[in-house]
Amino acid sequence: MHILLDCGLEVERMCQSLGDGGDDIQVQTARLDSFDMALIDIILISNHLTIMGLPYITEYSNFKGKIYATLPTLTIGQCELLESICSI
Repeated sequence: MHILLDCGLEVERMCQSLGDGGDDIQVQTARLDSFDMALIDIILISNHLTIMGLPYITEYSNFKGKIYATLPTLTIGQCELLESICSI
């Protein structure tokens, strides 16, 4: 059995003047292309700060396993994800 613990993202906000006062946001994911996500059986999310990479994994990789997290982690993590989408 193969378990992936957490799937966070590193987000850097580069404050550059774009003429409209906006920010250029860069998002870096872990090197998920360095291994086959189909080999992962379980993703265990330990806290709300490490949930940000989950949409990338579920939408753009061949991961077919199960995801486990506590209800508070999912609730706060969902709020974090929605907030990050609205700020882009």
